[in-house]
Amino acid sequence: MSLFHNAREINRVNPRKRKVQENIIVQESYSCDLCNDEYDSETDLHVHRTVKHKFAMEKMLIKDNVCKTCITKHDSYEHLVKHIKSVHLHSSEDAEYVEREIFICDICHLIYFNKQTLCVHILYCHNKERIDNTTADCPKCNRIIHVKNAWYHFQRHLIQSVGCCPICLKKCKNQRQLIHHVQNHQSFFKCNICQYDASNKKQFDSHMKSHNNVIYDRSKEDNVKCCFYPQIITRKSYFSAGLWGYRLHGLQICVLCRAICKPEAANDHISRCHAIPPAPAVKKAYICLCGENFFNNILLRHHVFKMNSDDHKACDK
Repeated sequence: MSLFHNAREINRVNPRKRKVQENIIVQESYSCDLCNDEYDSETDLHVHRTVKHKFAMEKMLIKDNVCKTCITKHDSYEHLVKHIKSVHLHSSEDAEYVEREIFICDICHLIYFNKQTLCVHILYCHNKERIDNTTADCPKCNRIIHVKNAWYHFQRHLIQSVGCCPICLKKCKNQRQLIHHVQNHQSFFKCNICQYDASNKKQFDSHMKSHNNVIYDRSKEDNVKCCFYPQIITRKSYFSAGLWGYRLHGLQICVLCRAICKPEAANDHISRCHAIPPAPAVKKAYICLCGENFFNNILLRHHVFKMNSDDHKACDK
């Protein structure tokens, strides 16, 4: 999750000095994998890595099997895909569709799981000219807040922390506890195309097959990328803060059915699931008034010339 911290805040976060003494319970700590500094929370650790090790993480981005959302290394591409699905999309590791209701900003392609949070993001980040007098409802406490003070208000709710649930905005101790918490939220099986609600994944998969070959007309739109989010993101935007949203890298989401696809499989998914097959070419018929068919116009004209009768003329079809 994008944390709305800045460089000044790192000065307020000091490495935790562990004191192991008898009869004293040592609080759980989180160690930096780059310098071994320890912190009391994953949020502080994330801020430390983002600020102090920015250039080291930029180097990690060019390596294979690195999650570009949280800058973590994984053993294989399969493990990376499972990580993105479970940690960043809050779905099961083998999910074919995003199992949560999602909301995507059309301007910067940040992904949200809470509609009110997306509304605040749009007003805060994309409405700069009128932000001073703009108000919005806080998605946590439902109070009316000034958008320009949204960061300070959200600071009270700890919404920008790593362990904050993106659905109900409840604060969890760490990401491990967050994953367990999100599983208590009911899975979302609703068709974005016809608003059909399914009670389980099997029914939903069966329903989505009924939409195959009836949605996307390739003859009218050649750019398949418009059906997927996020679209191509440059390296410069990897570290842009955004506002409490996810920047997804490595996988794409189909806006028609919320299917999770690898970038190289996007064209295949559209062709297999949503492309209307091209209409068969209609051959012109060469028919005489007498009912006889011919392969081409030359044979028809020869027939009419040979018969030389009013009953033998070319039909206009």
